[in-house]
Amino acid sequence: MADVPKKRVLLIFNKSSSSFPAYTWMIARGGLVDVDVLTPPTHPVRCSKWVIEAHAYETPEGFTLKLEGLLNSDCYDAIHAIDESSRELIFASREEDWLKPYLPFAHGSLLFDACRDKVLFHEWCESHEIPVPLASRADSWDEVIQRSTSMSYPFILKGAEGSRGVEVHLIRCPSDLADVPRHSSIQKHWLLQEYIDGAVGYTSIIAKDGKLYGTSSCYKHVALSGGFGPAAVLRYVDNDELERIARMVAEKSGLTGIGGFDWMESPEGEYKIIDPHLGRGPVTAAVSCHVGIDLGRAYFCSLSGEEPEPFSTAENRVVWVMPQMINILFDGRFLEALKKSNPLNSNVSIFWYGDGDFRVFWKIAFPLFFGCMRVLIGALRRRAVSSFERLFGKA
Repeated sequence: MADVPKKRVLLIFNKSSSSFPAYTWMIARGGLVDVDVLTPPTHPVRCSKWVIEAHAYETPEGFTLKLEGLLNSDCYDAIHAIDESSRELIFASREEDWLKPYLPFAHGSLLFDACRDKVLFHEWCESHEIPVPLASRADSWDEVIQRSTSMSYPFILKGAEGSRGVEVHLIRCPSDLADVPRHSSIQKHWLLQEYIDGAVGYTSIIAKDGKLYGTSSCYKHVALSGGFGPAAVLRYVDNDELERIARMVAEKSGLTGIGGFDWMESPEGEYKIIDPHLGRGPVTAAVSCHVGIDLGRAYFCSLSGEEPEPFSTAENRVVWVMPQMINILFDGRFLEALKKSNPLNSNVSIFWYGDGDFRVFWKIAFPLFFGCMRVLIGALRRRAVSSFERLFGKA
């Protein structure tokens, strides 16, 4: 590659931390891109060694004013939302002229709404012949009940909004369906989706104006929340069909930046998209660099306007991901994870944090561990009190 000027990007964080702070390492580690961040004042990523300048905001209004000032300085080649809530803050100003050149989709794209709504995204995929499971839409709870009569059990019921396994329900029988309103938030519409008995995974993509610059795919090898939550252990895969679908999503969406999607693999070996991660960064993109898939380099190439370089792969590499592996200690699946992915095996590794970012790791892992401990101790105490009362009666 010919010499090109160094690039500068602004990464925007809001509520989530998880493994997302590793984005600073992923993008800056090659020495070709400088990374600044815009975050709440106490966000852990602010102490990353890879951050040049850490800007702060405290309210949505303050965020908009700060972002406008930063972009009007003409310092940045790109901005990127890292979590869903930061994407919401950005999209709230998407009609502003100062922001339009930095958005992930073209002005007027349906994906500004569809990337945040599972029902609209499913319909967008169908309209572009992107493979998705069979499903039907319901715009009220009465319509959910009505449409459920034509579904075969089990099936999946999804609210339009929700992430990390929230508002995704496995419906095995009518009583499961009756329980949903007691555990769900109000949804503007629902998706009744066929149940696919197969593996679930993630695909990350780097694109510029719809051209694919890099991609990686991995299975949810061990996941939280009964398999519906985020993965604590990933198994990477090199698959031509997933690359084809990634290229298709990039082209049809016209995506610029980092994104991705969740998929399911059917027993027949077909892959179908189930959830979008467009306009924000999937965790697995940063973890991919740990196994040799340099999406940071691909991101730099997209910023520079160079032609995409050959994609790197990491077939059958298994990674325990921090801090999700702390959650799995308290999720009842730790022994299962050990059986499926023994850290002593040569193809298994642990992603703790980006190089040199122990302080970030500590600021995330320490409160998470002790928060989980408090929840566990509270549950054990309630169980002990309940057992005592059954044996001896209330005092």
